[in-house]
Amino acid sequence: MKSFVLLSIVFMVFLFLTIQVSAHDLIDDTCKKTHFYDLFVTTLRSDPQSSKVDVQGLARITFKDVRLFNVLYTCLIQYNAMVYYDLSVAIHGLAKGYTTIAEVSAGLIATDAHTCGKGLKRFPELDSETIVKILL
Repeated sequence: MKSFVLLSIVFMVFLFLTIQVSAHDLIDDTCKKTHFYDLFVTTLRSDPQSSKVDVQGLARITFKDVRLFNVLYTCLIQYNAMVYYDLSVAIHGLAKGYTTIAEVSAGLIATDAHTCGKGLKRFPELDSETIVKILL
């Protein structure tokens, strides 16, 4: 009888771990098919129900937590604009002596960074390492 109980416990632990791993793999596999892997992974893993649902459930979670998704997406767009446009314009303006252009570009960078930071403050569960992964 003891061996049956022990075997049952081992089986339950194995089953629990298998379910957790398969849920993790579903999120990972699904998010790899998107353009913004880290954004979707963060959005989905922020919901405790994500480990218990299928692909349709993951889609529902993404749409349900639309506020978080929108903030992260806005930050992603602003980050790309800052790095690939505003920063290069500011550097080019300084190099050519166009200080007004450099000031305007630097101001846009500051505004975008502030807007992103303000939006992210509503989600204290996001640590800065996760945010950097999403943006890069």
